[in-house]
Amino acid sequence: MGTIAGADLATGDIAYQRKNGTVQDLSPIPIKLELGVPGIGGPIITKGGVAFLSAATENNFRAYDLKKMATCYGMSVFQQVVKPRQ
Repeated sequence: MGTIAGADLATGDIAYQRKNGTVQDLSPIPIKLELGVPGIGGPIITKGGVAFLSAATENNFRAYDLKKMATCYGMSVFQQVVKPRQ
């Protein structure tokens, strides 16, 4: 449940797979367990090999380095507050 995966297009094999998301925002006790949560959308992937993904049933935005197959950035979508212009 709740994984991000990549396939080798030459062989059809799964090249990598890891859990995406925590249950921290979904449970009554905010425990950051990386169990993976259901995704409701797809990633945006750059030419440089970074995938941005935020379409999960939690309040986080993540960036994955696809060459290292690791999370290179993650934050709660509620951490950044932009003050509107007056």
